[in-house]
Amino acid sequence: MLEDQLDKKVQIMNSPFKGILHTNTVPSDEDLQRIHDLLKEPRKEAAALSVEIERLRALIHQLIQKRDDLEGFIHAHEALTSPARRLPADIIAEIFTACMPSNRNAIMSTAEAPLLLCRVCRAWRDVALSTPRLWASLHIVAHSDHGETGPDSKLRKVIKAIDSWLSRSGVLPLSISLVRSWTAKEVDFRPFLETLVPYSSRWNRIRFELETSFSFEPMGALSPSDVPSLEVASIDGFETLDEEVDWRTVSFLGTPSLRSLLLRHMASSFLAFPVPWNQLRHLSFGEKLTAAQALEMLRQCPNLETCFLNLNNSLVSASGLHPVRMDHLRRLCLSFLYLGRGAPRTDLLEYLDVPNLKCLEYAADDVAEFSLKSLLTTLKCLECLRLRIENEHATESVIGCLRLVPTLRELAFCYDTALGKDFWTSMTPTVDDKPIVCPQLQIMKFRWFTVTSDNEVLEFIQARNGSHSSNIARLSKVHMQFNRRREIDIVSALQPNIVEGLDFSMHYGYSPSEDRESHTIGGEVSSQWWASDDY
Repeated sequence: MLEDQLDKKVQIMNSPFKGILHTNTVPSDEDLQRIHDLLKEPRKEAAALSVEIERLRALIHQLIQKRDDLEGFIHAHEALTSPARRLPADIIAEIFTACMPSNRNAIMSTAEAPLLLCRVCRAWRDVALSTPRLWASLHIVAHSDHGETGPDSKLRKVIKAIDSWLSRSGVLPLSISLVRSWTAKEVDFRPFLETLVPYSSRWNRIRFELETSFSFEPMGALSPSDVPSLEVASIDGFETLDEEVDWRTVSFLGTPSLRSLLLRHMASSFLAFPVPWNQLRHLSFGEKLTAAQALEMLRQCPNLETCFLNLNNSLVSASGLHPVRMDHLRRLCLSFLYLGRGAPRTDLLEYLDVPNLKCLEYAADDVAEFSLKSLLTTLKCLECLRLRIENEHATESVIGCLRLVPTLRELAFCYDTALGKDFWTSMTPTVDDKPIVCPQLQIMKFRWFTVTSDNEVLEFIQARNGSHSSNIARLSKVHMQFNRRREIDIVSALQPNIVEGLDFSMHYGYSPSEDRESHTIGGEVSSQWWASDDY
């Protein structure tokens, strides 16, 4: 076949018309006849080759089909010998457990574990259904159409699914969250709570976002002894509460096992809650408190390790306030937001004694509320300071406060309207090695910045990490988010620092979803407010 191809090539090369091929030459009548005669054999040969090609194609197709059938046969049998198929059920269960979300409760969705695992094969389904750990957490979202009560209604199906889910959890402690869909206008939570109450003896972590006082009714019969495993409770109550609530309906919160409590929109009569305050380790209170109320709450909770409080501007005579010492408090988050510019208030911080505080988070509208010096002066081991100041003339106050905490390792700031050039200059090393603010700073997180320029940030980071002074720590993490367009390519400029280990991220633009409840201090919201490690 190869020789024939070579012969054909020779024929083409020896064509008497080689000189005019691929040109615009018009052949004569005599040349036309000679061309027709010349092409008779090549045309026959080309036709024969086409037939041969089709035959070979059919043969190749048959061979491919046969090979695919053999490979399918082989693979089907090899699958029987797969090591994964021979894994013991307990190992598969461990793998399944690792597939579960680690920072939230599982949802009833076939796109996620554990329901997704039940849809792969019967063997996996059997393992998943018999592994209680996969069903020990559940996030329930109530929708408006769940209000229908017919035997075939969506509500009945959801309630049945919830009961089936929790029944598979065996005797394990349960983590349950019940919230309203953002699109729902009105939801009756009682059918859901009636389904959850029979499992109360295994409640370990609960988060209930209820709307009206009668939503509590299904829990009214629960006593502290009915929830012996409850350690974390988050009760988000009524955004508009005009009625007096019978707090006996939540008497189960008096369980001795309770260690963490988050209350939001629950009115200010917190002392009416039957809670073992002196046993709490973590407390978040969303209702705005006066300084006196806040101090009284802290006095009731001497063992707190973390605390989140909202404060209002109700004036109280200083003679009615008494200092509170919190020896175990490690993290304190205080908000004086949305009180109005220049709003007067009694300074809570002057009455707090928190000698072992490691992290302080503080939010205020105006520089008038930014009186931290009395507290910062006493903090000898503060490592983390997170600030949200929305006044544009607070630079000097910020710098003055930072000078009081030379041990600071982490600084977070929301909004830069309060930060001028002096803020960056105060922390920037100089040629003559003059003392700077926050010499031990290693982690910086800034969010919702608009005023600070990219060049200011770049020069600051390069100066800090380029310093040879043994008294100045190198930055190990810088995460920033700007509500504007990028000015220069900071990432490329900092590439040498990134190679040396700097964890740097820069995000530009603004997403309205990031502002969702960002002003509210509380357990989950606080992590959004200060933008954890995701920005």
